[in-house]
Amino acid sequence: MKVMFKTIVEKIDILSDEITDDKNFWYNIEECEGSLFGKYARLRLIERVDSEKLSFRDLKENGLKAAPQDPMRVRE
Repeated sequence: MKVMFKTIVEKIDILSDEITDDKNFWYNIEECEGSLFGKYARLRLIERVDSEKLSFRDLKENGLKAAPQDPMRVRE
């Protein structure tokens, strides 16, 4: 329920045949296979953060309308 990772987008518009095979991390293989349509992005981890200022509650109190679904810049 909070932002915990700072990443950089390394590549966009990746097709499913170019992504990492992560089936071992899915509980439902059918859902995994059903998710393989569309385009993906490859992210590189820059830093792990753990700040209450980035909790969903605090972000909402400071103007965030809903859980982030799109890219955005966050300054601590």
